[in-house]
Formats: sequence, structure tokens, C-alpha cells
Amino acid sequence: MKNKYVKRSKISEAKFRKIIMYFALELDSQKIATLTSLNRNTVNRYLNRIRSQIVTLCEDQASKIPHYATGQQVNPAHAPSLPAAPDSLPVFGIQSLNTHIYTEILPNGVHQKLRRLIQRRQKNETPSVPKDWRHYDGIVDLKSRWHYRIHPASKEEHAAPGTPDTIEEFVGFARKRLTTLNLNGADHFSLLLKECEFRFNNREENIYQLLLKFFRETPLA
Repeated sequence: MKNKYVKRSKISEAKFRKIIMYFALELDSQKIATLTSLNRNTVNRYLNRIRSQIVTLCEDQASKIPHYATGQQVNPAHAPSLPAAPDSLPVFGIQSLNTHIYTEILPNGVHQKLRRLIQRRQKNETPSVPKDWRHYDGIVDLKSRWHYRIHPASKEEHAAPGTPDTIEEFVGFARKRLTTLNLNGADHFSLLLKECEFRFNNREENIYQLLLKFFRETPLA
């Protein structure tokens, strides 16, 4: 079926535009299925494909910040081997640049490291931030409602103007969305976190028109 937004599509352009419109309005898959007269499994497949493309879009934007541009990403092979906390959501790092937010899920085991930092701060001690966290502006554990702000390592390093307010705003935005959803595994969380990042960074834009333009230029695979 011809559809300029989706390669090898089995639904019409009109149906896909409706999925995008309802997705932009943040309706769940059941409501979208009802409104489009599509099978819920079909809607879920398209939503997952849309979110996967949004991850790519976010990564393209993130490549413009220094941490990514210099190739200093955290290497999972060097991550601590401590087990993840039971029933916890993944912990993620935040960077802020000019009112935009970029997120990265951290390897298993950082929950315990974050907990020790929080405990030391509560005792008015000066904690030593792990070296591989220092390019982040903050570390967030939504499950435990922990948010640890990381200050520049030296006086020469300065956060972008408005960074504190932007980070606090995003943490509240993500907490409200992600802790009220029925999350299913780290992969699912990763897609939803990137969706939060995309929506937040484009909060002044028309999400529906933005996604249609994106998929016209880069059809959904």
C-alpha cells in the first residue's frame, strides 16, 4: 500500500496520520486502536517503531553536545558489576544544553553508587562523584525519587545558562509520565525516556506536524 511516511506499509497514509495525531495527543494504544479502527497489536507495533525512530532523532540532536562529540561516552564494559536494585527503574544521566535535555541510561549497579552519594550528602559530607559521571549535570533514579545534581569539577567549567531550572523541569516532567506508566523492562523504559526527552525538547513545537515532516523525509522502516 502506498504510504510516503512508512516503507512497505500495510495501512494507508490517512490511518498513519491519525496514529501520529493521537500519539502527539498522548492517547494510549487502546484509545488509538478504537479511534482508528485498527487492531491494538498493530497500533502497538507502529508506536514502538515511531518511538524507535524518535530515539534516532534524539541521538542526532545529542551528538551536538560536547560529551558525545568528544567520544567520551560511558563504556558499559567498565561499569560496576553490582546488581540492579530489585524492582527499580533504570537510573539515567542528564545533560542540559541551551534549555534542551539529553538523557542516557546508566549500566546496572549505579543505583547503589547513587544511594551512597545521597547518604553522604545528607550527612553534610562532600561526596566524590565517579569520574564517568562528571560530564552529566544530574543523575536520576525515578523509582526512589532520587535526583543528584552534579556540580562542575572545576571553576573553569560552567553549566549553560538556565541549566538548573531546565533540569528540574525535565525531572518533574519525566517523573510524572514514567512513574505512572505500566513499564515493561529496561528496553521499554528506554523508548519512553527518549520520548520524554523528545517531547520536552520540542515542547514549543507542534509535535504532530514535526513528526509528519520527519517521517516524510525519513520514512518509517
